[in-house]
Amino acid sequence: MGVAGREINVSDAIEQFLRSKGRYSTIRKIFAPIWIKGPIKNFVSKDVVIVGDAAGQSKPTTAGGIYSKATSLLANILRTRSQTTSS
Repeated sequence: MGVAGREINVSDAIEQFLRSKGRYSTIRKIFAPIWIKGPIKNFVSKDVVIVGDAAGQSKPTTAGGIYSKATSLLANILRTRSQTTSS
């Protein structure tokens, strides 16, 4: 679940939402900012490719993730390369 807003207490907002839904249990809470100022310039370095929120590939309007065909293509390339090098 994600929470976004200016000058809000994220923890309180999540707790209030969960209480409104009735009985619940929390496994873990992790809070981290999402970069929304556009993609980073260098997202490929040697054998590392940064994608998704970590690469700034999020919608600035909602800070939601963007499904990218490039991400699935990259996964297929890496899977194929892995199978080729392990054979």
